[in-house]
Amino acid sequence: MKKRKQPRKGKKRVKKLDKRSKSTPGAKIKKSLWKVFSEYIRQRDGGICISCGKKDFWRKMDAGHYIPKTAGLMLYFDERNVNCQCTYCNRWMHGNLTKYAIALREKYGETILEELDKKRKEFKKISIPEYQKMIEEYKTKIQELKTKPAKLIRVNFGWYKGEIVKLKEYNEKSNLNRR
Repeated sequence: MKKRKQPRKGKKRVKKLDKRSKSTPGAKIKKSLWKVFSEYIRQRDGGICISCGKKDFWRKMDAGHYIPKTAGLMLYFDERNVNCQCTYCNRWMHGNLTKYAIALREKYGETILEELDKKRKEFKKISIPEYQKMIEEYKTKIQELKTKPAKLIRVNFGWYKGEIVKLKEYNEKSNLNRR
């Protein structure tokens, strides 16, 4: 049996950071920002999947990117590129991008996909103070969401206020209001 090397007495071993290590200060604060940003996105969208319209508690949902995170920081924290998605659409359907694109156009207008693609080609490096500022901004936005009353949100199946309303039920309600 081989003996394991023991560190010399009196000298401490210094752990070397390899290039793929995520323990740098920038990576830690980026992860902190993602946690706050993700919570804001899921609460902003009311726990409704942009792709399939499924409604669930916001903590059980994901914040899914239309253009993937690997495209760079310009879209990583872009509120139009990141929307609430159920775990099935985001993880198993790889974003369910066809329905995601349709919903993005419905939510932000016909030119949104071109705008995101144009922004994808830009490059930006975010400093630690900028990360800290963004964390504070999204924390205040979350607090504002908690104080504001729920508003009507257009989803694939109709209008949402507390629960998903199917188009048939929505049409019946709107016809009653017209009389």
